Amino acid sequence: MKKFSYLVYGLKILSDIECSELVALDELQQHEYDVLIEVHPVSSEIHERIEDGWYSSYCNESMWFHIPEIATYWMQDGNYILIELCHGSDLQMAKQYLLGSCLGMIMLQRNMIAIHGGTIVFDGKGVIFTGDRGAGKSTITSALRLKGYPFVADDVSSIEVGQRHFIHPGFPQQKLCQDAMHQLGYNLDDFKTLMGDTQMKYLIPAHESFVYHKVPLHGIVELKVVDDIQEIQMELLKGQEKLMTIYRNIYRIEMKRFEGMNPEYFKKCVEIAKEIPVYRILRPKGLMTVDAQMKWLEEIFLGQAEGELI
Repeated sequence: MKKFSYLVYGLKILSDIECSELVALDELQQHEYDVLIEVHPVSSEIHERIEDGWYSSYCNESMWFHIPEIATYWMQDGNYILIELCHGSDLQMAKQYLLGSCLGMIMLQRNMIAIHGGTIVFDGKGVIFTGDRGAGKSTITSALRLKGYPFVADDVSSIEVGQRHFIHPGFPQQKLCQDAMHQLGYNLDDFKTLMGDTQMKYLIPAHESFVYHKVPLHGIVELKVVDDIQEIQMELLKGQEKLMTIYRNIYRIEMKRFEGMNPEYFKKCVEIAKEIPVYRILRPKGLMTVDAQMKWLEEIFLGQAEGELI
């Protein structure tokens, strides 16, 4: 079977499945990859668990989950993903779980910190936008990208923790819901669609503004929707709240709750919290505040004016 080579989140991937969304590499040799993806039947033990009504299992080195009518996925030791496709399954949908949850679990197994959110570059410095579903992560990153700011990642931002912290690129595509498409002035008919977890998403190519190299991490911004305000507010977080905001927004952090937090992983979270500013933008529910948010962000990260923090 022909294999395909890619680079995503700082990992070299060798895959049985073609993923045209990803950044392609020259053909990798067998010893050069970080993660191998193979299409192959999962073990009889996993099949038996599925027949007994189980749809997932998570432990330190081995994780698997089953999506009915799509595929069963098994992640091992941070370097191997095995996929068994269901008969007649939608390959595009199967790839979304591969590029999302599977790679997220691989990064957890490798003790990599990956924040659930996108990254935009301000003057060479990467800023991650995170928050709960519906907070407006993809909307603000898309608006900034359309304004000309370079784009590093849409849904997951992988952090390399060291003497300096860096964000590794994801892949040059964004996914937007219909409301965000309307807000940003896109013509819906121009883009392919994909059914997300709860609603249809539109796939937006972003090759022209994509950054193909890692960028220094300069800040993290958590977006939050609240009912009782009429205009946006911004907070600079400190202490334990800062650390817990980072931890809470780690991609697939619920898996760590199954397997337990190890000291090395927690230490990386602490190092980020010690050195990187974390902000929270509070935005009013039901109001269009993207322009106001961008003004605040430019004031804070470009120093065009003094940002007033609450």
